[in-house]
Amino acid sequence: AILQLVNIMDLSHIESVSSNGISRRQAALAESVSSYSSPCQTQKVTLPKAKPILSIAKTVDEANAEYQLISEAMKILKESDKSALPPIYGGTSPWDKSIIDTDDDEWLPAALSGYASSMDLQSILQADKVCTRLVEVREWAHSSRSVALAPEVSRICQEISVDQLRTVLKEIGGTVQIVRKRTLFDPSGNKSFSFQLDESKFPALRLLREKEQETMADLRGSIQQLLQNKKFASKVEKVHNNGENIDAFEVDGRMVVSTKQSAASSIGVVRGSSETTGTCYVEPKGNVEKGDELAKIRDEITVVEDQILNHQVSRIVQAAPFIDCAIDLMARVDSIFARAAFGCILNGAVPIVHND
Repeated sequence: AILQLVNIMDLSHIESVSSNGISRRQAALAESVSSYSSPCQTQKVTLPKAKPILSIAKTVDEANAEYQLISEAMKILKESDKSALPPIYGGTSPWDKSIIDTDDDEWLPAALSGYASSMDLQSILQADKVCTRLVEVREWAHSSRSVALAPEVSRICQEISVDQLRTVLKEIGGTVQIVRKRTLFDPSGNKSFSFQLDESKFPALRLLREKEQETMADLRGSIQQLLQNKKFASKVEKVHNNGENIDAFEVDGRMVVSTKQSAASSIGVVRGSSETTGTCYVEPKGNVEKGDELAKIRDEITVVEDQILNHQVSRIVQAAPFIDCAIDLMARVDSIFARAAFGCILNGAVPIVHND
């Protein structure tokens, strides 16, 4: 059965948890486990410990250990083959000083707090990309080349809970795609897009969408037949978009044509209008029954998509503390390479710290 998403924690409960000194990771994971387990099951999950992104040395040994990490990073930076770098930079590098604005992890606070109802298909796609990158970092850390060049830096990334990440990716990996979308203001669909579940991974959804496409084809075919009638065609106003003349398009899920207000009632049911031009968007009378059928199919699709989304979100919520910890580990490595790159720019040397 596909799990139904619920609001895991109310505000009063969050306050009581926080006042007891429990970390956000512990609170989020404890609630997610209790919410998505059956009453007769008890899941024991070892919470990841919080990892500092920057380490402030308090002893000579800690200082030398930190400088050792920077030394290893400098060694990798001096390699001619840039594939030796950890896969955390995308199109940038440790030398890049620009500020990168990204929202790839904007879904994580909601997942950690338990208020995941705000997560949508875009969040799933973002989580997919983030988890994929984290798995790549973990694989880099286990490669023989990375271990040989930077054993201590590699050890940091080896702490990433890859099993948790792969469990999430098994559920969400490659399931969301970006598709073009035709709208009233963009009938050709050149500028509009939406996030959509990949039907090839969900057989029930695929069957419903095939039925939807067949019904849409029938509606378009019916309108094209109507346009062969000169009397009907004379009442229809074409929509011009980027040099294209669009006869029919969707308004609120209904296939309509554009016409003047005076002719609207003779064509069919008015589904919308423009206050500025007085244009009406009308569904032809002969298409109303088929349009109702299309609406029912789309309602079924929405139910199935919501079930899939809720299930995927529940998986992300359960793994959120591990994802958060993995991002901290990746950020820790990024900070090491940033300092190493700065040292290389200044032609600096790594010191050896002693007690005097």
